[in-house]
Amino acid sequence: MKTAERLFLITQKISRNKGITAPELAKACGTSVRNIYRDIKRLDEIGVQVLSKGREGYYLVENVTQIPSQLNAEEYLAMALFPYLSDGRAPHSHLFRQAYKTALEKILPSLKYPKEFLDTSTFMSERIRIQTTPVTKEMNFSMQRVMESILRQVTIRCIYHSMYRDAESDRMIDPYYIVPRGGHLYLIGYCHTREKVLTFRLSRFREVELTSKRCFIEEDFDIDRYLSDLWGIGSKEDEKPTTFQVWFSPAVARYIKEESYYQDPEITDNPDGSILFAVTVRGVDEFLRWFRQYGTHAELLKPEKYRRQIANEIEEMRNRYRANV
Repeated sequence: MKTAERLFLITQKISRNKGITAPELAKACGTSVRNIYRDIKRLDEIGVQVLSKGREGYYLVENVTQIPSQLNAEEYLAMALFPYLSDGRAPHSHLFRQAYKTALEKILPSLKYPKEFLDTSTFMSERIRIQTTPVTKEMNFSMQRVMESILRQVTIRCIYHSMYRDAESDRMIDPYYIVPRGGHLYLIGYCHTREKVLTFRLSRFREVELTSKRCFIEEDFDIDRYLSDLWGIGSKEDEKPTTFQVWFSPAVARYIKEESYYQDPEITDNPDGSILFAVTVRGVDEFLRWFRQYGTHAELLKPEKYRRQIANEIEEMRNRYRANV
C-alpha cells in the first residue's frame, strides 16, 4: 500500500472508529506500529489534526472553532497556566498576564461571548488563589519550553538537577504530563537516559531545549495508574511499594478520615475513637514526612524497619532537648 493510500485509510479509520489504537491501525493497514507513528506525524504536517490520548487511542479533530487570529505559543501557555502561576495575585508585570489577555481577546469573539466577559475572566483569574511556591524567572522559562514541547509533541534535551544524588545530568525526555502536587509542578515523562517513565520537578530544570524529534505517549502508559500508589509525587527510582499501618488518636482521627487521598487507604474505627490507617504506597520519605506532622497523636505500627527509625529519631530529639535544659 502506497503512503498516500495509507494516510487516507488512517484518516478514515480514525474518523469512523474514535479511540482506535496504533496496533489496530497497523493491522488494518498491513504495516508496523512504528510506521503508523510516522504517518500520524505526516498527517499533522499536512494539516490533518489527530489527537493522541495514549491508551485511549486516536481521535480526529473535527469542527474546530476558527478564531480570527491564531494563538501564538506564549498565548497557549498563558491560557493553560496563568491562573495557576499567577498565585492569585496576578501583578501587571507577570510573565503571562498580557498574553492571557490577548488570547482571550482573540478567542471570545468567535465563541460569541459578550465583551464584558473578558474583564470578568481576568478578574476571576486574579481572585482565585492557589497556594504555590514562588515562581522564579528561570522556572517560568523552563515551564514555557516544557509546555511548548507538549503542544508540539517533541522531545526535550535538558540539564536536570537530581536532589537525591545532588548532581546535574544531561537528559532527553519525552514530556507526557504536568502535574501539580504540594505547591510544586512536576513533569512526568519518558527519560531516554534511564529508559523509563520518571517524575521531574520543574524547578530543578537548569536548561531546556526543544528538539525536532517527535514523541508520543506510549499506549500502555496509564497516568492514573502511575499516580495511584505514589504518596505525594516523587519516589526514588525503582522504589517498591511499602505497606504502612498507623494508629491515630481520637483528637486527629476525624481529620485523617476527612482528608482526600490518591490511594485507597483502609481505615478501621476503634471503640475509643482512635483509628487504624493502612495504605500501600511508593514514596517512603514523603509518607514519613506526612506522618511526622501528627506528633504524639500518631504511632507508626508497621513496617518494623520504619518504626525503629521513628523511635531512633524520637530518642535523638529527647537527648537534644535534655542537653539544652
